[in-house]
Amino acid sequence: MYAIAAAIPVLLYNGKRGALSLKYFFYISYPAHMLLLYAIHYVLANHLLPF
Repeated sequence: MYAIAAAIPVLLYNGKRGALSLKYFFYISYPAHMLLLYAIHYVLANHLLPF
């Protein structure tokens, strides 16, 4: 079922790059979400919540 769902965009690909380049979005978002997860872990592990 997942293979069929994944095949749809692959079959619709026309060989050209899209007009929207998300390269820098992914350069920023991956490290940002890793820092967010680390901050959540740090707060929970060190009992820094007021309740």
